Amino acid sequence: MPSWLSKVFKTNSEPGYADTDTGEERYERPNPLAEEAVESEVEEEEAPMMPEIRPPRNVVEPTILLEETETGGDSAEAIRITAQVGDDFSSCVFMVNRPVLEGYSAMFASQSMAEEQSPLAAKLFQVEGVATVLLHGANVTVTRGPLVRGEWEETAKAIGAHIRSHLQAGEPVMYDSFFEDMPTEEELKKRLQRVLDEAVNPSIAGHGGAITLERVEGNTVYIQMLGGCQGCAASSITLKQGIHRAFREVAPQVGAILDETDHASGTNPFFKELPPEMNANA
Repeated sequence: MPSWLSKVFKTNSEPGYADTDTGEERYERPNPLAEEAVESEVEEEEAPMMPEIRPPRNVVEPTILLEETETGGDSAEAIRITAQVGDDFSSCVFMVNRPVLEGYSAMFASQSMAEEQSPLAAKLFQVEGVATVLLHGANVTVTRGPLVRGEWEETAKAIGAHIRSHLQAGEPVMYDSFFEDMPTEEELKKRLQRVLDEAVNPSIAGHGGAITLERVEGNTVYIQMLGGCQGCAASSITLKQGIHRAFREVAPQVGAILDETDHASGTNPFFKELPPEMNANA
């Protein structure tokens, strides 16, 4: 198993078994049918069967932080920006009423990366606390560092102002070199499929999972998770710390990596709940 994935899934506090190849202790996947049978026997001895009562699901709607329209001038030309905080509160999506980066996407994990390729992203890194910037279509997704606390309102206002002023000035979003160095879609597919076949899928096969490459549009990648990865509580860790890293090592020009999996329909996830020792990586 490659080191990036073994670190993601390694659990030392759970009962497990020794890997015959590496000697590492591995998590032994519980048998849900056996657990249900034991629970059923206990229930029959202690009390009559009662219908299962499930608590109502709480649906959390993202908070809209920013709904701004540039005043004055032709309303058809006005720049409108809406900002919504992500479910984990570490990211915020800025939705603009016009394309920011059409046909492509660009991911920046540092200010130095942004300064080489994107004048817009470089400006956004000047806002305190910004850790990553993703440009994709009409959206700009910004994440903050793990140590940054507090509400998003002031940060969102500063980022929205930078986006608006940059677009109003007609300045380029990306430097020409970004497009000149871009591999073709077919070349990206070959590189990404190779890393899936040779590194990723062999690593997660023991968990009953698999990743498929659905398509590449420009440099935006769409994947699906199958088997034990579908609905797995650790799927976001696999995506962010495993797939993202593996794909960008073989193709640094990859932009957004989007998971199209219907995780709610997963019937046999490897982790139904995230183990406590993995919460720090979520």
